[in-house]
Amino acid sequence: MKYLFLDTNIYLHYQDFQQIPWNKLLGIEAQYTIVVVPKVHAELDEKKDSAKGKIQKRAKKISSKLYEILINHEKVKIPVLRCKAPNPTEEDRRLFDLSRSDNMIILTALKSGWKKDDIIIVSADKNIQFTAEDFGLDHYLMEDEYLLPPEQDEKDIEIQRLRQELEQLKTRHSSPAVLFDSGDSEKILNRPLLRNVDEELKCAMDEVIFNFPEATTDNYSKVIADPSYLFTQEIDAAKIEAYNKEREEYIKEEYEYKRLMLTKEITDASFQKLSFKVINNGTAPTGDMMIFLRFPDNVKLYLYNKSRVSTACLIPLKPEIGWIAMPRETRRAMIRPLADVKENVWLWNKDRSIKNREFQEAGYGLLQGLQMELDITPYVNVSDTNSFTIQWAIVDANLSETKRGSLDVVIK
Repeated sequence: MKYLFLDTNIYLHYQDFQQIPWNKLLGIEAQYTIVVVPKVHAELDEKKDSAKGKIQKRAKKISSKLYEILINHEKVKIPVLRCKAPNPTEEDRRLFDLSRSDNMIILTALKSGWKKDDIIIVSADKNIQFTAEDFGLDHYLMEDEYLLPPEQDEKDIEIQRLRQELEQLKTRHSSPAVLFDSGDSEKILNRPLLRNVDEELKCAMDEVIFNFPEATTDNYSKVIADPSYLFTQEIDAAKIEAYNKEREEYIKEEYEYKRLMLTKEITDASFQKLSFKVINNGTAPTGDMMIFLRFPDNVKLYLYNKSRVSTACLIPLKPEIGWIAMPRETRRAMIRPLADVKENVWLWNKDRSIKNREFQEAGYGLLQGLQMELDITPYVNVSDTNSFTIQWAIVDANLSETKRGSLDVVIK
């Protein structure tokens, strides 16, 4: 039988003594018993009453466990005994400084009544190893492998939290950036398909002519007549001629109107808008900002309210037999309010590109995680423009350096 005298530090800083594989650790095959020295027990009591934090918690836990084993005789895997305190002689007092707990542990072991060869002093302290060696006792310096993992008490946790907050305050900063309105740094614009204006216009006018054929004596009633009107009016060549004249004017109006609307549709598809926003991906709000966008010199830019021209176009008036005796413009005014006689059609003008290539806009206190839309909204004509890159810069009052980046416009 081997008797293991554990120093106080083994109970306080290492794994549960009942869980440590002592046979393997000490290289012994014999059975063994854990011996609790009165001095160690007293130190544990002192720690649980006067220490603070994790040491106090550990001391309370071990003291309670030893009480259950030694007093209530709780069944345990490894036997535990309590050794009586020695009665020191004058010679003992001469050899040992009994004010030191290490010496009290050694003296208790020597006077325990067990053979020296069966006693092993186990400690994480090197000083007690020397004393054990001097008095012929086996000893073992505990390995760090069985140390308890660091356990933070409330004070340690609070200190760590405050340190983290301080570090965050040190590293908090805004991080503004310019993106397209989609939230990406790349914008893909597709060129519209090539269209044959003459062919499309011809098809549209063929449909108009089909729906309004020229009137003759044979088809007059089918083309222009209202059945109720025929009972009271005589059909003659003059009426047919008047209708056909109305028809010709209508076809001309329809041609001009459809040509203009088709031109608008095609140019609107070519002139495409670029919209931007500023985001703040940092950990603090921005200060006052100035945002700059720089476009390449070879890219023509257009503005919605400056690069379009208004063209007035008559709204086509269909021929009607009941009104052919009245002048066309008079009839138009009667049918439509004067404001609706003509329609203003806004068309993009490729010659009205702007000279400005650099835009700027102010921003104020953009919170982290939020974004702001920019009023900078130029248009590009994708039909005669290739892919290009926009350079941006943001001067933020809360940053010591200007933020810079780029946006890619890909035209396919």
